Amino acid sequence: MELKIGSIQGISGPLLAAGLSAIIDSGARFAGRDIGRSSTTTFKAYIDGHQQGLGVWKWSHYLDAYDEIFGSFKGRRVKLCEVGVQSGGSLQMWQSGLGAGLHLYGIDINPQVQKFQNDKITISVGDQGNTHFWDRFFSDHAQEGLDILIDDASHLADKMLVTFQQTWPRIRAGGFIGMEDIHGVDYQYSFLNPVSTYLSEAGKVDSVHLYPYLLLVKKQGGHQQTWPFLTQGHIEASNFTHLLDLVDKQPTSQVVLQNPTPETPYTAEQSLNFFFWQFRGLFDFNARDFPSGCATKSGGNCWYLVQNSHHQDAIKAVHIFPSTIVVELPSSPPHIEAIRKGSEWLAY
Repeated sequence: MELKIGSIQGISGPLLAAGLSAIIDSGARFAGRDIGRSSTTTFKAYIDGHQQGLGVWKWSHYLDAYDEIFGSFKGRRVKLCEVGVQSGGSLQMWQSGLGAGLHLYGIDINPQVQKFQNDKITISVGDQGNTHFWDRFFSDHAQEGLDILIDDASHLADKMLVTFQQTWPRIRAGGFIGMEDIHGVDYQYSFLNPVSTYLSEAGKVDSVHLYPYLLLVKKQGGHQQTWPFLTQGHIEASNFTHLLDLVDKQPTSQVVLQNPTPETPYTAEQSLNFFFWQFRGLFDFNARDFPSGCATKSGGNCWYLVQNSHHQDAIKAVHIFPSTIVVELPSSPPHIEAIRKGSEWLAY
């Protein structure tokens, strides 16, 4: 499967032909049954109100991204796997945000997390960097595959890559992989470039979404996917250089480029590399913890605050579709922060 700038054929699918209007309306009917959405809340609302109980610690803008991207999964029968559940609070967050039809699979290397297992949560203890572990996991627990995979585990590039490669073939049509905490531009070489090479060969990519420290990749097909950010006003760029210029000038809420073609040709595996490199500032990591040193401890109050890079000031998200790039711009430079929530923590 070829992946290249222009038609971006490796990210082909229902979005390829018609630009933004097709992107908004793309997708097929969801295979699962709608069981109602009355019991769900937003991920952000859940975390904001979570003071006691199982601990959870995620960057606040992840919650906004998940509310936006995973909105069409709410109230449906969904299989979600989170790698790295630590103190269990994120498991409750997913349940609150996605509803009663969710079945969770939690993976961690800490045997203590087995206490979180119940009829709605299946816990597996193992190393995300071990291919044999993944074979056993899918054979024993998730034979039908997954709708969503979230990696919030080791944050080691080699283990993250194994996780991506082992799970992408088992993501069901219309599903997502989300790789959290890509902290630093060094991941360009150790993780993002290898992911680009892998996807150019594996194919079946519908779209790619970049946020500060977060990579989301959607698989072709599946349920009707809505993209709320595409309903906003936008300015169209004439080429990639013009797009970057408009991003710097911040004239509107988003900038759109149809049929992106850089000045020089790129091989299949270099295509996504090009975008990862151009927007690498989203992964710059210059953060401080308050109180100082709290991030190295397994529990207690802790607040992480980022000193934004230029891209983190100027860009909310980058959405890469087969024939369109959409760059979302914030109304003002965002505060990128992560605040520990909850009162019960497992030791690292």
